[in-house]
Amino acid sequence: MSPMGAHPTIRAALAAFATSCACFGADAQMRTFTDTQGRTITAELVDSTVSTVRIRRDDGRTFEIEKSILGPADLEFVAAWEQKRAFAYGGLEIAARRVRLESDRRQTKSSVKKDETWCWKIDLRNGSRATLEGLAVEWRVFYKDDTARADTAKVPLKRQQGRTPVGTLEPGARFELQTSPLVLQSTELRPGRVYADTNKRKVEDSLEGVWIRLVRGREVLAEHAMPSDLPRRADW
Repeated sequence: MSPMGAHPTIRAALAAFATSCACFGADAQMRTFTDTQGRTITAELVDSTVSTVRIRRDDGRTFEIEKSILGPADLEFVAAWEQKRAFAYGGLEIAARRVRLESDRRQTKSSVKKDETWCWKIDLRNGSRATLEGLAVEWRVFYKDDTARADTAKVPLKRQQGRTPVGTLEPGARFELQTSPLVLQSTELRPGRVYADTNKRKVEDSLEGVWIRLVRGREVLAEHAMPSDLPRRADW
């Protein structure tokens, strides 16, 4: 990037760059930045604010540049870099809580049956200073279906899955979503009665957890599981 009157540090950087014969093309962290007038400098992006970026040249010298003089391609690169940094430093907060939506209880001569409808409410908050774009949430709700009346510890996990577009999250913005309703059933036999195959009086479905991934296209940017050991007990 060639020197501009209002940016003496850029002038110094380019003067030194013009006399250097080093080749940075093989370094994936290095980028040739181009300003709106077509002038260039090769350096690594190391920091950004709302209005400036800080770059570091191969010799270790750093320079601060106004975003306003960068070309469209570089501004797009900086925005993507800011988003990745936001995730790397925990700038995005993901929280989840389970919510009972409905409950229905009915009695028969031999048992008490209950149907409960549950979901997970997921809350995203962009705690970074970057605008996060093109996002979607993919989720897996895991549960046990005990209708087989088997040993509960041996009942395999089942899953319900979905995907919700998020779009754009401005700095400080929140996005809330709800997983699809899931009906869990339980049946408790009257005293003195048991299921012949297990000697159990009660069979009960259970909500085991939720696994959330924030994605952009096919790239997983962040994930959250509740409980935290769920990924060790289940496959995505």
